[in-house]
Amino acid sequence: MPPSTRNPSDSIFRVGPQQYLHVLDQNTNITRLVVGPTTFMRQDNELVTDGPSRMIVVPPRHHCVITNPVMRDADGAVVFLANTQQVKLRHAEREIRLTQEPFSLYPGEIISTPVTPLAVVPPNSALRLKANLDFTNEDGEAVVAGSEWLFEGPATYVGLPITACQTPANRWRPLAVNLTHHFHRQPLPTILSHNHP
Repeated sequence: MPPSTRNPSDSIFRVGPQQYLHVLDQNTNITRLVVGPTTFMRQDNELVTDGPSRMIVVPPRHHCVITNPVMRDADGAVVFLANTQQVKLRHAEREIRLTQEPFSLYPGEIISTPVTPLAVVPPNSALRLKANLDFTNEDGEAVVAGSEWLFEGPATYVGLPITACQTPANRWRPLAVNLTHHFHRQPLPTILSHNHP
């Protein structure tokens, strides 16, 4: 996001379409989100801490990672602290966001991985993945931190916020061995399974 060219002490902020502001109320110490298009008139007890900034646009087959994402209820609505405009955050957690309508960052949210293309795993290849945190997979099985598995192609790897691809060098490819050749194999930690832990 480009830095704002406006002075935070200005009184009038013209927030265009697909732009947003973070406004700190110095009486309550709560920072709220103002989404454009609108003309925002700052009160004496308010301070614009960020913006106007452009909303984040994630095109098809791309993703970004948000650290400290907002908490949402069962209907997908943002959860606020009781009787305030203070959003609840899931501190120290990460959320992968895929193609969607342009969105703004709520106060406290950080874009830790900018918008980047999804990883495409070609045929006869695999990504070596490792769990950073304990979690329960789609089959209801508990996976402990440090577990490793292969994600085989051809496929597009969307990722989980609690996993990490070891290194780009760990994009595995098959090795063809002729009858007159041999190879030396190094032992690796146990791989749980393929595609899903």
